[in-house]
Amino acid sequence: MSAAEIHPNDSHKPPILPTSRNAHSSSSLGDPIGDHSLGLSTSNGKPSPAPPPKTLKRTSKVSFSSTSFPERGWDDDTPTNGNVLDFRTELPVSRRLTHTEKHITQSLGVAYEGNWSFCKVFADGSSMASGYIHIKPGGRKSSKTVKDNTYIFHVVEGAVNVKIHDTAYIIAQGGSFMVPRGNIYFIENICERTAKLMFVQAREITAGEQDDPLRLVRGQSPPKLFPALPKSKLFVLLGWVIERLLKRFVKYRKVALAWYLRSAMKVGRYVQGPKAYIAFFVLGFLFRSLGPSRSLLPRVNVQVIRD
Repeated sequence: MSAAEIHPNDSHKPPILPTSRNAHSSSSLGDPIGDHSLGLSTSNGKPSPAPPPKTLKRTSKVSFSSTSFPERGWDDDTPTNGNVLDFRTELPVSRRLTHTEKHITQSLGVAYEGNWSFCKVFADGSSMASGYIHIKPGGRKSSKTVKDNTYIFHVVEGAVNVKIHDTAYIIAQGGSFMVPRGNIYFIENICERTAKLMFVQAREITAGEQDDPLRLVRGQSPPKLFPALPKSKLFVLLGWVIERLLKRFVKYRKVALAWYLRSAMKVGRYVQGPKAYIAFFVLGFLFRSLGPSRSLLPRVNVQVIRD
């Protein structure tokens, strides 16, 4: 058909331009998938409905690095120590209050048994402590008893297989587990990266036990050995008795010294020769036992002289 033979009623209709989709469908008419996708008529004359669009699966995976996160570096200038009030003295002391991620890496020591590293972060006397444990891939922390302590672990990264008493559990990143006091636990890294765990250790302070007996926390007052004895009546009475005994001992020591001098003069006047040596030796033993020595037994010095 030429351009002059175009019907006048069709002049308002835009010309249909062939597209790549139409060209593809016209070249593959025998393909039923192409007919359904274009909405062509079937044998009964009714147009077939177009199928819903297919959902495409993403083939690219988003990878997150275990060492990078959006907030990395925000706490580079955060101080580790701060002033707080001491629990017993109620005086301001300097304590470690924060521990950032970069400090954890610097604080980790040499790997124990070549498998895991440990660093202690916080401590509050002898009642509570916390820190981090890093276990290499395939590494394991051998069995350990917690005695009178209770441990709580939180898996920061990775996955571990932990055995508490006689039951094993698999804990992945974000999970936690507890080891009650009096039990044995064992941790094994089952992932292909370093397993990072944070732990909190707590114990109950028994009656009469002082907080932080080794004074590991600076600023804490030294503990008293017997805090309740100086205030008791029994201690005051015992001190008075000991004081009287010491005064009597000094008095009796003077009497014994005078008796020793008189006895020595008598022995020297009437006893001579070997008997005098034996007598002075015995008197010396008796007198030295009353001296300021810590032991009541006399001290004997024996010298052997060979020709």
